Amino acid sequence: TLIITAQATSVQVSGGLTQPIVNVAEVTHSGQRDRDSTPNNGVTSQDDYATASVTPTLADMAVTKTVDNGTPNVGEYVTFTITATNNGPDIATNARVVETLPSGLTWVSSTPSVGTWSGSTWTIVDLANGASATLSLTVHVVTPGLKTNTATVSADPFDPTPPNNNIASRGVTPQQAD
Repeated sequence: TLIITAQATSVQVSGGLTQPIVNVAEVTHSGQRDRDSTPNNGVTSQDDYATASVTPTLADMAVTKTVDNGTPNVGEYVTFTITATNNGPDIATNARVVETLPSGLTWVSSTPSVGTWSGSTWTIVDLANGASATLSLTVHVVTPGLKTNTATVSADPFDPTPPNNNIASRGVTPQQAD
């Protein structure tokens, strides 16, 4: 018995559906004669030929971010709204958003529509195909100057287009009163 473990690094999608990945194994040489098959002939009905197929799950995750005030005064509070969306076609499991605040912004509160917030990670867990979840993140503006806040979304199923929309940034430029 030979056990092979593999990870799909690309998939074929046709008509919005993930196509199966087929693995083929065939005896190509035998030191003994086999009376009911011929090694390496590509005949799928013979007992020296076997296939296994798997259809990978996909979750095209996306994240967007807005801020309620892009030019706050130092000492004020601003709220970032982060939206994570599963564009499918399958359920996203272990979905999470990493949201690291830049210096000059201090965490005040966070309210996720689903899941939990801890440290700099919003753990959504499962997100159905076509579903979205939001996180409201309120911060205190401590210092002046441009602050760029970035969120990155990920999930365990394979994302067929990871660089297209998995990161969202929004800047605030706090003003210092004279």
